[in-house]
Amino acid sequence: MRSVLFVFHGNICRSAMPKYIFRYLTYNKVLVDSRVTSIEEIGNDIYPNAKLSINDIEDPWYTRDFDKRFNKIYEACLSLKEEILN
Repeated sequence: MRSVLFVFHGNICRSAMPKYIFRYLTYNKVLVDSRVTSIEEIGNDIYPNAKLSINDIEDPWYTRDFDKRFNKIYEACLSLKEEILN
């Protein structure tokens, strides 16, 4: 099984979104996780607006335009899926 690790500065917004989007897109055919490079967000839940975007499957950090960020991450995850699974 292939694996993907998303790494960002914090882990409440940007890395959590691709983690769950990619899990959804690959139907658990790929082991997916996310990690942080800092400790400042440890213990915090996913940022509420990011969590709402993730729940829409069934942002972002500076602009707070989570729908735009979700769409960009979704497109990137689709491309990554094609690279990994084809």
